[in-house]
Amino acid sequence: PSLLSRTSADEYNQIMETTPISRVMTREPEVLSPSDPVYKAAQVLHSRRMGCLPVVENDELAGIITTTDLLALLIQIMNEKGQSETASSSPA
Repeated sequence: PSLLSRTSADEYNQIMETTPISRVMTREPEVLSPSDPVYKAAQVLHSRRMGCLPVVENDELAGIITTTDLLALLIQIMNEKGQSETASSSPA
């Protein structure tokens, strides 16, 4: 059960509309640099059960790497190696 399972729709909406991001954000998140290998991003995202990580260069945000980005790369690699047909035809 979630923390909001006993919350009415009106209370939920009020919480979402009035709670500042600063109250729920991750402070001092782990960051990656643009030169880090993709493997490191995958390892950190998986081990920490995160959906995205900031990429920082010279103390400035350069971008964000997401699990969707990594899945897109996996699909691209599999397509380039001709493995997409094999993967899509095998049972789940």
